[in-house]
This record gives sequence, structure tokens and C-alpha cells, in this order.
Amino acid sequence: MSTAYIPARYFRMLLSLLSERGLDLCQPLAVAGLPKEFAVSQQDDFLTLSQVEALVNWAVNATGDRSLGMLLGQRLNLSAHGVTGYAGLCASTLGEALRVAQRFQPLVMPLTDLWVEEHPDYSHLRIVPTQLMQEPTRQFILDATVSSIYIQGRFLYPEPWQEVSAHLPYDITRYDVD
Repeated sequence: MSTAYIPARYFRMLLSLLSERGLDLCQPLAVAGLPKEFAVSQQDDFLTLSQVEALVNWAVNATGDRSLGMLLGQRLNLSAHGVTGYAGLCASTLGEALRVAQRFQPLVMPLTDLWVEEHPDYSHLRIVPTQLMQEPTRQFILDATVSSIYIQGRFLYPEPWQEVSAHLPYDITRYDVD
């Protein structure tokens, strides 16, 4: 049996997104080996990688929407990340906020590492998987991370940014560029 180390809060939010679309949560919970109470629990618990992959695979197959990670990431404001999210609120610049995110990423989402590369005219954020993940889980996790960082950055720093780019290691599916 593998160790549970992935914060469950994000996958409860995924279940909420599925419920809003009218999907019954009994099947994804059963596939992941989770009790019905999991979906509404306020507990700060963890999932195994196999449970995460089961939930994400079910969600993408049931909805046919490979952009669910982006949609979830749009809901992940700073407070969604718990105490570590509040550390980002204390940052005085976007670069400082990105360095805070880099420092605490192993606690927030241990499936990815963040690397901030700062240059005089731009900053580059690399998001690298730390675990071998099956598709569509890998894309889901990367999409949610990119989307969440963008949403949080726009909230904290609405003024014009330096050049911002994201390079995703797969074909773009159905994303709004706006």
C-alpha cells in the first residue's frame, strides 16, 4: 500500500466541480476507495497517488473535458492553500510571491516543483513534475498549478506584469487565451 502524502483539499474541490455539473459522486469515490463522507469532510487529510489518479481519470472520462485542471486552478485562491497560501499575501512583489510559492510548493502540492528564474525584463516559472504520473493526471496537475498561480498573481498584482509565459509539455487542448 502506498503512502498518502498529497493534500486532499484540492480533490474535494474537484468533486465539488463535478457535483456542480450534475455528476453523482458515488462512483469516483468508490473507484478511489474513499468513503462518501470524504467529499464534504473538512479534515486536513491526504491521498495516495493512485487515489489521485483514480479521481482524475474518472473525472476526465466522465466529463470528456481535458481542461478540468485549468478550471480547478481558477478556483484555487490563496486561502485554498491553507497557511502557506497566506504567506503569499505578505509578498510585496510578484517575484517575491513566486519565491514564496517555490519555497512552499512541496507542502502545497508535492507532485510538482516550482523553479523561479528571474531576469531583468522577465521572470520564468518552471513547473516540473516530481513523480511519474499517468495521463490525464499529469496534465491535470500541471494545468491546475499554472492556472492557480496565474489567478493568484492577478489578484495580488493587478498592474501590468513583465512578460509572462507558460510552456506546457503537451499539446494544448481547449483553453481560453484571454
